[in-house]
Amino acid sequence: MATAYLFVAGAVASSFGLAYLLGKSAHGFFQGGISGGTNSGYQRGHRFWYLRNGVSATRCVARWLLRIPGVTLFTNEGVLICKLAHLETNPVSLLSVYVALLCVIGGIVALATASLLSALAVCACLTAFCCMYLNSRRDAREEATREALPEVLRSMEICFQSGFTLLQTFRQIEQETTGALHYLFDRAARRLELGESASSALAVFRENSAVSGLSFVSIALDVQHQAGGSIASVLESARSALRDELDLRRSLRVQTAQAKLSARVVTILPFVLIALFSLVSEGFLQPFFASPLGWMLLAIAFAMQLGGILLVRRMLAVEVN
Repeated sequence: MATAYLFVAGAVASSFGLAYLLGKSAHGFFQGGISGGTNSGYQRGHRFWYLRNGVSATRCVARWLLRIPGVTLFTNEGVLICKLAHLETNPVSLLSVYVALLCVIGGIVALATASLLSALAVCACLTAFCCMYLNSRRDAREEATREALPEVLRSMEICFQSGFTLLQTFRQIEQETTGALHYLFDRAARRLELGESASSALAVFRENSAVSGLSFVSIALDVQHQAGGSIASVLESARSALRDELDLRRSLRVQTAQAKLSARVVTILPFVLIALFSLVSEGFLQPFFASPLGWMLLAIAFAMQLGGILLVRRMLAVEVN
């Protein structure tokens, strides 16, 4: 019994150590992209080259996986994170690199434990952690965008009252903002500089932003640009509505924080336990594959786990309109 506890403690410590090393390597990777992503980094065989071109052996698998809407959503989020870190990539290349890394990690675990199930459990844990990370980054980016929108609308109002053109307004706000808003206003300004119409430039906000306030403002600006009139009252009304929406979102975030944490723990804990017990006990999952009844019980367990995850996510998906 003492030996089993020692193995479990060693496995937990190793997992935390591996997570720390992977996190530190990922942080250094993205910091390197921000500070040192030069053309020399995109030579064949370099890590930046793989981000841009992908891994040829897994590109077909990546294209097939991108047909699944959920996979496409998470992959696009990863592409956006890379672009904000000044790393050139695309969904197929990024997903092919991830699939190749999963194959390498799964192969190492399978050779070390002589168990294919352990390798699958570890890959499932890594995928769940990546999904949680991408979800948190997306939520944080959207929240930061919402928090910055009232000041952005105030800056737009001041620019229009000062006589700025639409292009000058976009460039001024692009210099004052960071992150996703900086990216959106830069794209809109580039469309105007390339000679496209104001409607085409304003469509950037409706196509790329999930924030209803910014979409509404882009429609109002489009109408004002075509028909004339004062936009100050529209911007002031939109800013007031956004402040009320932010207050409501803060209240909901406080009330659902504990439920969201519980949902994340319940989502990841079964896979972590399966991986740990498979490492400690070599034949831990063998009874499930020894008879049709075991297969049925395993399928029911996974179905219940998936159903619980979807149900909790639906309960916590509170929309503020």
